[in-house]
Amino acid sequence: MIVVRPEVLAPYPVGGKHFTVIVEKPWARGIRIAGRGPGGAEPSLIPAEPSASLAALLATEVPAESDVLVLATQDGLLSAPPEAVGRSRVVVGARLCEGPLAQERLRRLLTAMERTRPDATAHQGRRLLSALRDPGGLTLHEPLTGSVAALDGHGTPPSATVTGGVQMAPIGRMPVRSTTCGTPLTGKVTVKGRPVVGGAPRGRQRLYERLTPLVSYPMVLTVEAGTVLGLKSVESGSDAAAAALAELFGQNEAYRTVTGVVFGLNTELAPLPCNTEAATASADRSTASFHVELGGDATPYRVTLACATTGVYATEGGLWLAGAAPRASGRSVFRLGRL
Repeated sequence: MIVVRPEVLAPYPVGGKHFTVIVEKPWARGIRIAGRGPGGAEPSLIPAEPSASLAALLATEVPAESDVLVLATQDGLLSAPPEAVGRSRVVVGARLCEGPLAQERLRRLLTAMERTRPDATAHQGRRLLSALRDPGGLTLHEPLTGSVAALDGHGTPPSATVTGGVQMAPIGRMPVRSTTCGTPLTGKVTVKGRPVVGGAPRGRQRLYERLTPLVSYPMVLTVEAGTVLGLKSVESGSDAAAAALAELFGQNEAYRTVTGVVFGLNTELAPLPCNTEAATASADRSTASFHVELGGDATPYRVTLACATTGVYATEGGLWLAGAAPRASGRSVFRLGRL
């Protein structure tokens, strides 16, 4: 039995008088709500068909003044327009993992949601955005492959972490999306770590599985002004992942565009070993994690690739800000002149 407490919404600007959990069948029989909502109101648990519409449920099944947590695998239950959500409540969506360890992963996610300190994640987010907008932006460096890249984010605003009118859990996923011109990223970028594949349900899991060798083996992307010009597996273990990505490029050149980068700011959330956006919110034992995104609105899938072994530094001054920590003990400044 998985226990859900109203405190999971504490990091959000809740304002409702009730607490409601909408959960996808057959998960509902394994969920129990402990405690009461705001003002002592009795909470509600609503089982929903995977094919159901969240907007319709909000209109017909949920009290208008109830804050809502949605636990689901399907996009239709995790998105709703702002007018369906309304202004008097908060609706938070958490994507469920699938597989034999799905329940344990949900427990970990709920625990992290309760422990998350939004002030800390917001502070780290402001620190990164300030450095990104400074002259020179950020420098990415991966010591094992020697890859170096420059990210110039001057004038680039962050995207809000919302899906329609729904805020996605957990707090801490900070995407910085580009314009149609592409993200101003240039150089060699080493990708290593758990990928995330979003978008069209058909084929999504298969593509994710083909890219999972990147969890253990790195690959280097050659990027020029936000466009991937080439890719190379560093070890034979990443050959299959490189082949899958090359095949994707062949199907649609739009996948070569780096449509954005993502910083994971949540230090309470351990990395989730499954295909979920929540995995990119985790700081992964660092001050923040770093990921690059390929594809988006113009493609069936959005592919998010982790850069777990890459350090992110302020170009001006070389201060380490995110990603893999400097290897030398006590060293927090990256000297560009030594490369």
